[in-house]
Amino acid sequence: MSGNPSQNRVMPHDLEAEQAVLGACLLRPTSAQEFLEGVRPELFYSPAHRAIIDAMLSLLSDGTPLDLLTLSDCMGAKGSLARAGGPVYLAELTGSPVSAANAKHHVGIVRGLAQRRAMIDLGMGLVDAAFDRTANPAAFAAQAQGTIDQVLEDRVNVPSQRPSQVAKEAYAYAERMQQGHGDLIKSSLYGLNSLIGGYAPGEITVIAARPGVGKTAFALCEAAYALKKGRSVGIMSLEMRAAQLALRFFSQKASVNAQRFRDGQLSPEDMRKVLDGADWLTKQEDRLRLWDRPGLTPSELRAQIRKWKREIDVSLVVVDYLQLMKADQRSHSREQEVAEISREVKNAALEYNVSILALSQLNRKVDDRKGKRPLLSDLRESGAIEQDADIIIFIVPPEKPGDLDVLPYELDVAKGRSNKVGTAEAYYQRPYLRFVNRDYQRRGEGDD
Repeated sequence: MSGNPSQNRVMPHDLEAEQAVLGACLLRPTSAQEFLEGVRPELFYSPAHRAIIDAMLSLLSDGTPLDLLTLSDCMGAKGSLARAGGPVYLAELTGSPVSAANAKHHVGIVRGLAQRRAMIDLGMGLVDAAFDRTANPAAFAAQAQGTIDQVLEDRVNVPSQRPSQVAKEAYAYAERMQQGHGDLIKSSLYGLNSLIGGYAPGEITVIAARPGVGKTAFALCEAAYALKKGRSVGIMSLEMRAAQLALRFFSQKASVNAQRFRDGQLSPEDMRKVLDGADWLTKQEDRLRLWDRPGLTPSELRAQIRKWKREIDVSLVVVDYLQLMKADQRSHSREQEVAEISREVKNAALEYNVSILALSQLNRKVDDRKGKRPLLSDLRESGAIEQDADIIIFIVPPEKPGDLDVLPYELDVAKGRSNKVGTAEAYYQRPYLRFVNRDYQRRGEGDD
């Protein structure tokens, strides 16, 4: 025997999820009772967090208002305040970058990891009992079955939401939408807005096309429009450097022919425009972040979003593109890896309450098809992308583009969980890598 393989492994836990639950209770104390329904201190891995949640539950049980002062007093009386980090740590919990609106989701994460730890303890006990010749196998089997039943019962007893709670939240959302204060991030293209309404927090929108069609150009147009409307944006590029993204922004925002950045034929007027573009980009310091490392993994994606949430309260994240991401753990097939990546990207959107635009490649079957119109089955390497996406938009160029600078494009909304499907029309200005509405000349688009 080489010893127990679990001896040197850290038990499953997520301290940030635990912090998110505690912070949500302090940020929204009137909802703490709802958040903590069915929660017990032993579900938390950190001893400090167990002490904090124990005090919170005591306050709620006594009907005492929950705030930093009452929590500190309660923990002081229990003798647990100092070893839990003191008032300073309690205050830090309220600065969690994760939205309090997702507290129930994080409770689920904490609960699930506690179940895993219980099953690991059970498995280690089974191994020890099997080696102990004095132990009664039948008695231990009965004890093990009882532990399994407790774990399963805890899973079944995850608190459900009452109809009155759901109705209240849904009505508040509808009221915000009716007043024009909804959470949707509008597209720069009104034809697309008429179909999808906008990009919603917690959702993943897949933008799919063959290489060279304009996926990145479309995503940067949407990002720039979100910035114009006061939203904060993070862009993760896996195939080009941040400086290249900046040049694309210069082309879009200042109307500089992108080809001139390749051949160096920049006139004095072009350089003046480039300076204007650089000035625009500099002004986005407080609301834009760029990340340009290859081989992004789901854990790195979550870490970046968490960081951006803390720094700029990011609301829109662009991932360019899905198939270039790497799984945290190697799998037997690339399709399985992409499926895992797709699920984790969706989970990140939900956990951090952000809208994610995930760019995706289409396979070569599109080029062989008459009319070259994409199908959902053309999503490259994994049908899981189709399953996990809330919205799927195909970018469809003209079948014979020719040498025209301005091309009519179709944006085919092929899937929508909560929106219409159909086709929106737009123009693609190739020299400026810019998508505009059909009546862009009348509206003066591309000039600001």
